[in-house]
Amino acid sequence: MSNILQLLDRGKPTLRGWQESDRITAGEAEKMQDPAGDNPRRTATAIPTPFGRMHLLETAFKFVRQQPQGNSLYHRLVAQCWDMLELLFYNKATDAYRLRFVPWAKKEQVDLLVQSREPRIRLLGNTLRLYLADPHFRELDTLYLIFADSRDASGRETRQLLGGTSPFTLVFAHPAVPRLNMQRKGDGNGFYFDNQVVPLNQRSAEFQNYIFGLFEVHPELRQENFAQCIAQFLAATDKGRVQALAEEKPNVATFEQHYEPLRDALGNAVQVRGITLFKQAEAQQKTTSDWFIRFNERVPQTGKIPLVLMPGLDLRRSDYFGGTAGTDQTIIQYGYESQRLEERRLETLGVQYPFLTVNDFLEDRLLEVPFAVNTERFYFGQVQPEPGARPEDRPLRFLLPLKRAWFDYFEPADLDKQLRLTLFDNHVQLRLAVPVTSGREVVYERSYYFRPGPSQGPMPRLMPCAATRPRHPTAAAA
Repeated sequence: MSNILQLLDRGKPTLRGWQESDRITAGEAEKMQDPAGDNPRRTATAIPTPFGRMHLLETAFKFVRQQPQGNSLYHRLVAQCWDMLELLFYNKATDAYRLRFVPWAKKEQVDLLVQSREPRIRLLGNTLRLYLADPHFRELDTLYLIFADSRDASGRETRQLLGGTSPFTLVFAHPAVPRLNMQRKGDGNGFYFDNQVVPLNQRSAEFQNYIFGLFEVHPELRQENFAQCIAQFLAATDKGRVQALAEEKPNVATFEQHYEPLRDALGNAVQVRGITLFKQAEAQQKTTSDWFIRFNERVPQTGKIPLVLMPGLDLRRSDYFGGTAGTDQTIIQYGYESQRLEERRLETLGVQYPFLTVNDFLEDRLLEVPFAVNTERFYFGQVQPEPGARPEDRPLRFLLPLKRAWFDYFEPADLDKQLRLTLFDNHVQLRLAVPVTSGREVVYERSYYFRPGPSQGPMPRLMPCAATRPRHPTAAAA
């Protein structure tokens, strides 16, 4: 019995032999399933080259323009293109992923292939020359491969090919582009290249303004043999914005003053057929957050004001940094002792910005002294015995396990509001509530347990200086 091979279930087949079937509709294409039962992440092209990938992405934009909502392979390809352009737009040299642009000069590279002594290499060169005669490539001098370089915690460097530039859609993503451990900007809708469909209208306002503005000030992008598929997509999905920009008539100089050109290792601007690709100027990038430390104004500050973070802090419904919320994958460590404060990068954002965490303010050990300290003449915050015990039964015989860094932002008197020590029979419980600019507090807690054992020598005896006033101007700290 014969079988009819088809991608769709159209009921009982009536075709016999070689007969013309009905054209696949956009709705049917949306419902196509992977025979293996999966939703494919990679697409095969009839031309297994980057050029086939460029054409496929052009087709994807035309498809999504007709059907904006969906989760088809075409929708994901378009989302990857937006991911690439957005990643370039927010790129900074200090980010966790350092972007590198490697030029591929069309004429020079093809000539080298054609002049090779190896027949198969000459054949490749002639094939490329024939393909590059396509109108999209005629005015193109250079394509760029886009790499992302990063280092892991051990210092090992990783280089990943993300994709390249394209005269069809400005950029395209590699078929096997890896998910980056860097959140999308704005609402933090997942991570770059995570195979999720995030439309242009759900991305940051700055990035949308850049895309629409770029196609307005450069009308050549709207030509048939250039990036017309994106221009038509923009006009179809937000006609009002396109018309408003056309009425404003912005010029190139006004548009470009807010941005900086992307550059390769030699300092050349990264261009696609003479159109420069830009990134947002660092001075224009947001530095907002709900978690800036609210320091004592009498303690002068220099440099960037750090964030106050901690393990388990819920950043999902807040401005983590730059207008982007955190995710459940934003995991803060207790300490980053191997990194200087100004060299730290915010987890899952990959942005270099100083932040504080538990080990920056609290020691991991408590220093005991052979006498009850004078809590009337020294700042110890709020000292209380465990529930049910009397203060005289739990005298404080410890120095504060505060590190010097805390005093870079506060005065000793601030301990009365921030610090609470609870004395138990076998441990001391510390609670440090650090205020942040959103009006909340980030609470650091640590319990110090006694470890009885053989004497390690005489206990240090630290005698406090005498004081005539009720409170000494300096807190007692380890």
